Formats: sequence, structure tokens, C-alpha cells
Amino acid sequence: MKDGRPRLDRFGTLRAFIENVLAGLTEDGASTPLVWFVLFGWADGRDGTIRGASIMRLARVTGLAENTVRAAMRKLLAEEMIVVEKPGRVPVYRMPHMRAADPSMVEG
Repeated sequence: MKDGRPRLDRFGTLRAFIENVLAGLTEDGASTPLVWFVLFGWADGRDGTIRGASIMRLARVTGLAENTVRAAMRKLLAEEMIVVEKPGRVPVYRMPHMRAADPSMVEG
């Protein structure tokens, strides 16, 4: 917490995703969890915002077709695994389920 803002518990969020959500997102294959995982990696560790997550960039990083990425993003939005924080050509997203870190685990 060097700048005074608490960090998010990235590993707790990842564990919760694996234990509670992953199976429901794999019904149509592994593309939706893969897109979520990449977005998770790009999310700001302080507030869960994701900037620069264009369909083209996600397709390049995941190796999926752009239409497959679009479908995965629609599913993630519908399941509220991500939300649009700021609309635009390349929206700013946020992962609302990212958990706050335990204060005792944060560097002082």
C-alpha cells in the first residue's frame, strides 16, 4: 500500500473463480475462461480496472478468432464477471468480483 490505496487479493479472486465459476463458463469450450484469465492478468491490482482490452488484442494474445472473443466477452458481461466502467471504442472494464486484500497481508 505504498500510495495509500489498498491492493486487491488477486490470488483469492483467482481461487474463487476456479472454485465457483470456471465450470459454468466452460460449457461452450475453454474460450470464455481463457479470455477471463487474460483480462484478470491485465486488471489493475488496486481497483480491478482493465484498460486497452480490445477484441483484436484479446484475439492476438489468446490465439482465438475475433468472433470467439466477442462471444466470450458477451458471456462475461452477461454473467457480470466484467462490467463496462467507461464505454467507448475500446471500453474500460472492471472486474467487480476482485476481492480486497486482507489488511494484515498488505505491505506497509
